[in-house]
Amino acid sequence: VTQLLGYFPEELVGEPVEMLVPAPLRNEHVTHRKRFVEAFRPRQMGSGLQLYGLTREGTEVPIDVSLSPTEIGGRRYVAAFIRDARERVRNIRQLEAVIEVTRHLLAGASLEETVALTLRHARELVGAAGAWLVTPDEHGALSVSAASGLGEADLVGSALPPSTSRSAQVLATGQLDIVADMSVATNVPAPAADLGFGPGVYVPLGGETEPIGVLVAARHQGEPAFSE
Repeated sequence: VTQLLGYFPEELVGEPVEMLVPAPLRNEHVTHRKRFVEAFRPRQMGSGLQLYGLTREGTEVPIDVSLSPTEIGGRRYVAAFIRDARERVRNIRQLEAVIEVTRHLLAGASLEETVALTLRHARELVGAAGAWLVTPDEHGALSVSAASGLGEADLVGSALPPSTSRSAQVLATGQLDIVADMSVATNVPAPAADLGFGPGVYVPLGGETEPIGVLVAARHQGEPAFSE
């Protein structure tokens, strides 16, 4: 409970369980809870639905819940086992994104359309405010060739130093690069430093034999840093 929702046990004892349920769903949850008491048996909660728990900070977290009822001394109790579902949900969304991009490719979508779709999905999957693609031309010069979200118009066409930029380093090493704060980082596109971006990540896009570009995603300042 403390790791997933941020509460200490003593803060929850004696409180209605609905304090862990997002506000718009609380009345409905009371109804479901009453129905469960009428059909008292172990089961998965919300079968077929995506459930969310409300953290101490007020954010919603995808969860899975199993309910195990028992009777002690003539009183009914329910053990609720709550699991973090963020990774499962992320994997499902990633698969859905891959399927949609593949479907567009098979339907003959243009490269520009496919890149735009890929950037939008990448941005949404990691909760980024903006994402852009850096690619080299035939002479090795690097530039932002496509963008999605915040700063889209400002970023596209930005030229980057061919050897000293972060994108160049990621292309050369094939290793991702996590940036703590894009607004003060060195070797990032000039527009990116002025757009209010905070945490960023540079990810090499692999071709058959070597990276063919770099996908960059950035969140707003104050939002969580990226992990590998």
